[in-house]
Amino acid sequence: MTVVAFVRPTPVEAAVRDAPETREESRLRLYGKTLSALFMVLLISCSTLVLVGFTALLCRTRIFVSAGTLGGQMGFAFSSTFDPLAWSSEIQRGFVPVSHLPVWVSTLAAVLLIIRFLPGLMILWYLHRLFSLYAQGSIFTNSHTLQMQRIAYAVLLYSVIRFITHPAMYAIGLAPDIIKYDIQQLDASVLGLILLAVAHVMAIGSRIQQEQEDYI
Repeated sequence: MTVVAFVRPTPVEAAVRDAPETREESRLRLYGKTLSALFMVLLISCSTLVLVGFTALLCRTRIFVSAGTLGGQMGFAFSSTFDPLAWSSEIQRGFVPVSHLPVWVSTLAAVLLIIRFLPGLMILWYLHRLFSLYAQGSIFTNSHTLQMQRIAYAVLLYSVIRFITHPAMYAIGLAPDIIKYDIQQLDASVLGLILLAVAHVMAIGSRIQQEQEDYI
């Protein structure tokens, strides 16, 4: 037999529950609305740039965006002219347009471009979802914990994704080194672990709040 504790809320507890929104809660809603909108704008902007690069590689175009290799690295030359001679001398030196690459190479490069930037787009999307919850006035819920965990995993994925894409670029001749590692990846690894710890703390806080609400 299971006994569920039930305590009738006192007038003081009912007043606290039905109290008007505090200044801190209003500020939290404002921060949530502002930052969720900001992350959505960033997500749309970054997604558009990635889509432009993906299309340029896939369609092998030289009209407004020319994609190719520059100094052994994959790059893009943005131009508003049809004449490639109008590009700067830095772009002209060593730049191989994607139209000069084999079709299978440019297609694989387009897929690798999406994979490379996917973790960053995921982070922006989950941040938008997280602050949308704050904009609704809710804190310490299971949804918050879930979004924080997803952000942490996306950051960790960002820290290791180059170990997947760079060897593939090297294999098809678009990168001079098989492995490329920089300090940003180490920073992302540490940040991802910290965010996982924060998500664990949020899960504990969510459970405590849920137990209090069930008790009342």
